[in-house]
Amino acid sequence: MTTAAWAAAYIERGITAGELPVYGSPDFEALPPDDPRRVASCVRAAECWRLDGTDDAIRARLAEEFETNDLLVRYRISEASRDVSADYEYDNRPSWAELQRRRAELLQVPVDQYGVAS
Repeated sequence: MTTAAWAAAYIERGITAGELPVYGSPDFEALPPDDPRRVASCVRAAECWRLDGTDDAIRARLAEEFETNDLLVRYRISEASRDVSADYEYDNRPSWAELQRRRAELLQVPVDQYGVAS
């Protein structure tokens, strides 16, 4: 019998006796010592520990946390960029082509309409 099957049998016995309280909760403490739900609650807690403590489960949780944090960082950077952008008047600034024309004029190099040296 596997660990999972053994645990499932104990948990099933407890469920047939009624609702399983969370291990360590006041409802758990109120159960009589011989109540099968006490053992089932302990086994359920142990199964959660066994399954959530595997390398794959930990890796999956960390990947999810990192993904969430990455999204939050990108959002915060985007918001900060909008805040900074709102302070500048980009409409009144010269285009790249205009800047290239000005540089060419200063350097006396001919450029086309797109600001590319010819």
